[in-house]
Amino acid sequence: MERQQQTFGLVAELIGDNKDNNSLCDPVSGSGTLLVEVGKRVGIRGANIFGQEANWNQYALTKMNLMLNGFKGATFLWGDSLSNPKLLDHGGLRKFDIVVSVPPFADKWAAEEAYSDFYKRFKYGIPPKSQVTWAYISHILASLRNDGQAVVVVPVGVLFRNTESKIREQIIDHNLLEAVIELPPNLFYGAAISTAILVFRKERMRTQTLFVDAR
Repeated sequence: MERQQQTFGLVAELIGDNKDNNSLCDPVSGSGTLLVEVGKRVGIRGANIFGQEANWNQYALTKMNLMLNGFKGATFLWGDSLSNPKLLDHGGLRKFDIVVSVPPFADKWAAEEAYSDFYKRFKYGIPPKSQVTWAYISHILASLRNDGQAVVVVPVGVLFRNTESKIREQIIDHNLLEAVIELPPNLFYGAAISTAILVFRKERMRTQTLFVDAR
């Protein structure tokens, strides 16, 4: 648990200085610990915090977590961000300054629905049905303001799997990936696999991607 908290602290450090009225979102929040950690460290008011979670028990836990940590006025909704996104603005996806997330490491999703996605989130490619991580990343990028930044914790396999190679190529071609930080294994309870932090930023001036081996 302590190593997980350190990872969340690193995510907050990667975001850097907070500007006034920056909005923070986690579209798949789990227990809400990452939202709370980043919100506190970066100094974001409760009214500027947003999130969504599909699991009812985790949703209720996040609501309590936000309240106990003083984030009054946060907008947090119950539902699946991929099949039923609820953080909307005039019929389209709401855009945020900062998006952080630890999407499920192993989960299936309705890939067949992506071909007719109303929000056009999968323009970089459609991940396989059995590998959901890049689907969440696609949602996160579509939910990011043009000058926004996203920090996502992922299983390290998303960097190498052949089934998602075209998506990775598109992400690089569009100059969206700022940094890759490989982390030690066993950071998350019940997940012994190695993980990495991916940092995304739109409208980047540099074209290089920084790789850090932090194992």
